[in-house]
Amino acid sequence: MQNGPNPPIIVLNSLHNTPSHQVYTGAGISTAADIPDYRGPQGVWTRLQRGESFVVSQNCDGLHVRAGLPRRALAELHGDMFAERCAACRRVYLRAFDTTERTARHAHTTRRLCHDCGRELRDTIVHFGERGRAAWPLNWAGALRHAAAADVVLCLGSSLKVLRRYPRLWRMQRAPHARPALYIVNLQWTPKDAVAALKINARCDAVMRHVARRLRLRVPRYDARADPLLAHAEPLAEPEAHTSRRAPAAAAAAAAAAAAAPLYYPLSSPSDSASSDDEVPLCRLVKRVRPRPCPPLLRSFRHVCR
Repeated sequence: MQNGPNPPIIVLNSLHNTPSHQVYTGAGISTAADIPDYRGPQGVWTRLQRGESFVVSQNCDGLHVRAGLPRRALAELHGDMFAERCAACRRVYLRAFDTTERTARHAHTTRRLCHDCGRELRDTIVHFGERGRAAWPLNWAGALRHAAAADVVLCLGSSLKVLRRYPRLWRMQRAPHARPALYIVNLQWTPKDAVAALKINARCDAVMRHVARRLRLRVPRYDARADPLLAHAEPLAEPEAHTSRRAPAAAAAAAAAAAAAPLYYPLSSPSDSASSDDEVPLCRLVKRVRPRPCPPLLRSFRHVCR
């Protein structure tokens, strides 16, 4: 087998060589619970500001918010379990606890009231068979606007079984050659594999560690004191205390988290010994490269994937 660029470098080059990117994330992105710094001088978001990047997530765990991703750059299509909103005045309340403990499909009231207008608050979760209407955190307007302009779509840790049902995210109304280049990182098969420019059968964190190294980024330790969610979460008013069994525990856990051992997935430098994920050449995990004409950055890699 001849030598060639490895898959993460191909992904990195594609992101560098195109001005607009859309990232779709699923459960796989949350597996390692890594929370990198997006906003610092060496942060991912700072480095990508030369172009236009946008993250579309189908997760409800608020991971991207807690990582500090700007709201303008994020759409959480299925809601955020740490947010509740007033349908009347549209005020959004961030909470340090799961707001869905008393809600269910077609029953979204949280038993709390808006401090501004006194109307009922509702969770933001979109269940199967429902259609979300909240402007935030769903942000469909932003997702569709960036999907229409994206040159590259990067899918991380998603089976795409649900996202594929949103045709406007994929610009399916356009001819195949006019659609954005699609890169998929997922352990299992996805219904979009056949049209992907590159499919990598690997864990998201393994691939993105390689990308981070090329960007000279280091994933910092998680510090609850710097968690945007905990910093901006609104505590319950005294009359609301009975509406959640988790709020007191969440407040105590947030305080304890600052002193506890943080969740941290070490990002070793290139000189460090490789982890078990790095010992397997990622070029062996590539499923296929699209047989039709592909961008120049992929041509040099075609022989590796045959």
